[in-house]
Amino acid sequence: MMKSIPQLRELKIRECEMLSRIVVEENEMGESSMDKVEFLQLERLVLISIPNLRRFCNSTHTLELPWPSEMDLRFCRSMDTFSLGYVSAPNLLLPGISWNGDLNNAVQSLHKSHIAKHTVEW
Repeated sequence: MMKSIPQLRELKIRECEMLSRIVVEENEMGESSMDKVEFLQLERLVLISIPNLRRFCNSTHTLELPWPSEMDLRFCRSMDTFSLGYVSAPNLLLPGISWNGDLNNAVQSLHKSHIAKHTVEW
């Protein structure tokens, strides 16, 4: 099953102490009922001062971010990976970071190096 969010162009979340994840899709047994989530028109993703955010997506399904966009990730010190599943972001550019097409690895590298502020374009 696929979930598409076709009209969302911008998502901004700031200063939210309690938030630990943003996309969660589970059935009654705690398992994901979807195999893919698409943000078809997302142009900008801003996540700022969310100290307990561990990941954007807490499920193992594929997350698709197909459009060239901007991502601003600052002061999300607990974020250890972007998603538990595969992230497709073919047009993402991460200046100064060797990420080899894997957004999860890029976020893990940032987390390991304790960088509190990083702005990228994708």
